[in-house]
Amino acid sequence: MNILYIDHYAGSLSMGMEFRPYYFAQEWQKLGHKVRIIGASFSHLRKQNPQVSHDFELQIIDGVEFQWIKTRTYKGNSVARAITMAEFCGKLYKEANSIVQDFHPDTIISSSTYPLDTFPAQRMKKISQNAQLIHEIHDMWPLTPVEMYGMSPKHPFVMAMQWGENSFCKHSDKVVSVLPDACDYLVAHGMKREKFYY
Repeated sequence: MNILYIDHYAGSLSMGMEFRPYYFAQEWQKLGHKVRIIGASFSHLRKQNPQVSHDFELQIIDGVEFQWIKTRTYKGNSVARAITMAEFCGKLYKEANSIVQDFHPDTIISSSTYPLDTFPAQRMKKISQNAQLIHEIHDMWPLTPVEMYGMSPKHPFVMAMQWGENSFCKHSDKVVSVLPDACDYLVAHGMKREKFYY
């Protein structure tokens, strides 16, 4: 099976977190699957970012295939970070066809902290015609920015995140979370209960 794993902040042991895609890829490869991780060239979470010369550059790190989208740098939770989210998803959406034609995914996993990566993932699913789409939840966005940081539900950033959340609830084949109580919340946003895996 060909597994395409989309995580804006994906890292490795040498680069630093996030480690989740890296470890998943290693385990899936042991089971005989082919895995490609698509991440951004810059993440504030990493201690060291990859050296990337062009968009969609492929690199093998510890036997794991990474494909990098060039994004700008930023500091903290600034407007520039939000711009990189749009940059990452926009480039991914634009190149969805070439990625599908090159990798031929059987499973597409959208797994960035924010839910906007569901849109390029949904486009890839449509292009591939038979790939399954899984959305993996890290943090509950937009709920986290609203509840923890006091952002207004009417803030444009929050509204964009809500649009993404509602869309993955409706269009994903499966939704996976390490948060057991997320199910009821997601059902209220359009997910069918049987799609949820904790």
